[in-house]
Amino acid sequence: MPTGKQIRDASFRVVTADKRRWMWRIAFVVIAFTFANLAAQASLKAVFSATNASDVEMYIQRAYEARTKNEPIAPLDGRELLHMIGASSLLYMVALIITGASQIGVSRVSLRAVRGEDSQWEKGICAGFGDPLGMLSLRFLTLLLIFAGLLLFVVPGVVVAYGLRQSWFLKAEHPDWSAVKCISVSWDAMKGAKAALFRLDLIFLFYVLIGFSIFSMFSLLGPLAVVGLIFAVAYGVFINAHWNAACALFYDSLPRRARFV
Repeated sequence: MPTGKQIRDASFRVVTADKRRWMWRIAFVVIAFTFANLAAQASLKAVFSATNASDVEMYIQRAYEARTKNEPIAPLDGRELLHMIGASSLLYMVALIITGASQIGVSRVSLRAVRGEDSQWEKGICAGFGDPLGMLSLRFLTLLLIFAGLLLFVVPGVVVAYGLRQSWFLKAEHPDWSAVKCISVSWDAMKGAKAALFRLDLIFLFYVLIGFSIFSMFSLLGPLAVVGLIFAVAYGVFINAHWNAACALFYDSLPRRARFV
């Protein structure tokens, strides 16, 4: 298996040689999905706040104020409790749909792009919405398994997360596979490869840290904060394009027997 540095260098060559700029489009879509998720969450929270019903933040604030005044904390009534559960569930479901669909779509287009194939951009990027039940079940199961690992300790949670990282590429390449099969094949494929993927992530996280440091410096300069924001978005797209290419190349470097059993 190639090293993280070799895959990083290969990702730079892929993005540079990408005549149709598929990787740049993918990066823009990832940023767009991120902003769409944030906008959807903010809009839903605004709607919930407009109903004057209590939510999690409001109840915590009430509890904090009561505690500082040495007063008993008023319990939630039935309406507040239903609103809290409903609002939290809806916000969580919107996040699952947006992030899950974007991961499958980006994975499919990234794979075809790094292989030099027609990316089938229009169909590929929205592939996750074609099988909403499969996408949601994969998203839910991966999060559940990672959370279970984190309950044991941080390290087992990280190990589980890296063991399941190829689930999205597998689902993108095999839409008919169930969530359980994608997870099991990913776990098998990542045996002995988790450390290599972790080292690859560290390389790009270092680049992200550099960008964040430059953005923070601009933010401290008052009027130049807008320049910092523009730089952050442009730099984020640049890094994301190469990171997506690197992840797709890493997936293709895994043994074929593990990916296609």
